[in-house]
Amino acid sequence: ALIDLGAYAVFVNHRFARRHKLKTNELAQEIHVYNANRSRNRSYSIRQYVWLNVTVGEHHSCQAYLVTDLGEKDMFLSFRYLKKHNPEI
Repeated sequence: ALIDLGAYAVFVNHRFARRHKLKTNELAQEIHVYNANRSRNRSYSIRQYVWLNVTVGEHHSCQAYLVTDLGEKDMFLSFRYLKKHNPEI
């Protein structure tokens, strides 16, 4: 996972979701995605999310992750996620 202090949500790579056969759900409205440098993301829009149970050390959480192209990374965790869950990393 990569920690992205500028991210507003948590994300999972579409290849990770497919590889682990995660059940995807359709968003009510697509979200247009831009990278940190304000360039358009390869996938441009997000249309799906998955529910994931994530364990970091002794900390467990379950929440929706937006599915998109994250290049070689499996997940992006936001600062908001870290502040809320305060895992030891």
